[in-house]
Amino acid sequence: DSLVFIPDDKIYVVPPCIDLHRLNQGDSREEARKRIGLHDEPTLLFVGERKAKGIDLFIESLKSCRETFPDIKAAIVAGLEKESVMSRIKSNGLDNNVIVLGIVNMPQLIKACDIFIAPFLSTFDVADIPLSILEAIALGKPVIATKVGGIPEIEGLTLIEPNVDQLSDTIISHLSNHSDFDYGESIKFFSSERVGRMIENIYNEVAHE
Repeated sequence: DSLVFIPDDKIYVVPPCIDLHRLNQGDSREEARKRIGLHDEPTLLFVGERKAKGIDLFIESLKSCRETFPDIKAAIVAGLEKESVMSRIKSNGLDNNVIVLGIVNMPQLIKACDIFIAPFLSTFDVADIPLSILEAIALGKPVIATKVGGIPEIEGLTLIEPNVDQLSDTIISHLSNHSDFDYGESIKFFSSERVGRMIENIYNEVAHE
């Protein structure tokens, strides 16, 4: 097989995008929490059921966090694997601390949480820059994520190694000093308006060559 050389000026990197206007519609934080039975408990949000997304890491860290925050809650979005995840939660004695959800309205669920947790072990075959993380920062939520794939390219995250102790310590620190984050202009890099213009410019450039 022969190799094909592509000049650098012919390579375009297009980031994922999110609709910032759509995200800010719908329920308030209080309404979103009420919908899933939450009150004033410190609440974490984890999305995914696959090992690559760090679910085992998250479950172990949650057990440690419960020692400091006995009333801590975690919403886990497990999609079609809801029953399997519920079984794992029960076997770890976390029944009273975890709400396992199937198909959800993600922006509304993000509004309900205090911290978004994304302890990916790998982004291979998932998304190099996960959209759920972008949605969380667009809604001003603190995000704790691991230094894998394209995740470190997102400004403003709290980045850690995929380690149980480091994750639990970071969660406890955030809950003890809780405040929503202002990501400023960084999220606009991923706005659908900006990325749409970028794609349009690429098409125009190619069409006129």
